[in-house]
Amino acid sequence: MWKIDVFMENGNKAPQETNGMFGYVLRCEGFEDKISFGSCRHTRNGRDLVMLLEILRRCNRCQLVLHTDNKYLIGNLARLDIYKNHDWKNAKGEEIKFREQWEQINKELQGKTLCCQCGTHEFTDWLQTEMRRREQGEKHV
Repeated sequence: MWKIDVFMENGNKAPQETNGMFGYVLRCEGFEDKISFGSCRHTRNGRDLVMLLEILRRCNRCQLVLHTDNKYLIGNLARLDIYKNHDWKNAKGEEIKFREQWEQINKELQGKTLCCQCGTHEFTDWLQTEMRRREQGEKHV
């Protein structure tokens, strides 16, 4: 089974819905890093879910090591089985936010193992700089 390190970064960390970019690097030993950027109108957490779904759809059976500073994402990934077994409701009995995306993530995780590392990573600064350049229309350096 392939081990793929995923380095995620969100260009806009504001909690309110805004237009923003995201970027990630996929690293698999023996292969060239795959770099991708995207954008959407969402909250920070919503944008990270869009990014994660894109990543999961690109990767087949593998072991993913997810590097992100988003504690919401990591916490909900850890509780995914609980949400699924409780009809996508939280401890208060309320439907979880972004239910549809979490259901899709659960489906896309089939055949994959996932490990999360919280905090900054080796691509944090580069991804942030590159997203600012792209937003300003500058060429890749």
